[in-house]
Amino acid sequence: MYAIGCDVGSQSLKGLLLDSAGHIVAEASAAYDVHYPKESWAEQDSLAWRSGLGEVIGRLLRDSTVAPGAVSTLALASQVDGLVAVDGEAEPLHPAVIWSDRRATAQTAALRGRIGADEVRSITGLNIDASHVAPKILWLRDEHPDLFERAAGFLLPGSALVAWLTGERIVDHAMASSTLLYDVTRRDWSSLMLDVTGIDVRRLGRIDEAGSVVGPLRRSAAESLGLTTATRVMVGTGDEHGASLGAGGIRPGIVVDIAGTAEPVCVAATTPTIDPTGLVETHGHADPRVWLLENPGFVSGGSVTWFRQAIGGGLSPSALDAEADARTRPG
Repeated sequence: MYAIGCDVGSQSLKGLLLDSAGHIVAEASAAYDVHYPKESWAEQDSLAWRSGLGEVIGRLLRDSTVAPGAVSTLALASQVDGLVAVDGEAEPLHPAVIWSDRRATAQTAALRGRIGADEVRSITGLNIDASHVAPKILWLRDEHPDLFERAAGFLLPGSALVAWLTGERIVDHAMASSTLLYDVTRRDWSSLMLDVTGIDVRRLGRIDEAGSVVGPLRRSAAESLGLTTATRVMVGTGDEHGASLGAGGIRPGIVVDIAGTAEPVCVAATTPTIDPTGLVETHGHADPRVWLLENPGFVSGGSVTWFRQAIGGGLSPSALDAEADARTRPG
């Protein structure tokens, strides 16, 4: 039997097909766009993640000649800090407000006025910041009250895809911990933060471990992806949490620098250590035995993409690397 693992990133969706021994059988990727309709806004069409997932899975199966029925497991690691408001059928009601979006500044300031930053940090491990999910939900409430009322779920990118795949609203501890609504010590939704924000916990989904099985693919999703309903879907986790797990960052002393569109630097901790300065945030981890301390690097590869498009004449990343290397060599 085979497993498919996918990374739902900011600029592309990447996938691997693995055999039962963990060997890579095939790999594929599909690109999609980020939209910037206003200054400081960043959105994506969450349906593009679905089509990207279908494209990647189709290529994995074609390149490997593996039969759809032989794929036993599908798991996702995905970008964090994004909001996808969905209806009861897991269909999106609004473009996904992704991690780099900062439109919710007024809601962030209002939240900061209702509860102290130190108290929030002691509960959630996070700073009160517009990048996190709770202010984005409050922005939707203030700016689109009709959509807010219609929404059955306020999900993150990975959990929105899992809801479409399985019909279940569920999120792992790592992803939940990026919302400003999670108690990082108790490892559950925070009753205080829910009271302060007025957000209904039933719309956030239940929390489970990243490696738990949610259930089989729904027939409609299986047909869309070219798989069968025999494929089990895992809860999944965040991209930096999955990367830290894969790099062995599951015990103290191993620092993981994750270079992507952003560049978080992470280290595992055996207790939910809180940084009083707020320089480092504390998350849940994909490994339930530890927590993840993260210095969130908000942009890295995204800056390279901007440079290529705005100044670099559309050079490919490899050509840009070669040019930079040639210009920085001694002599």
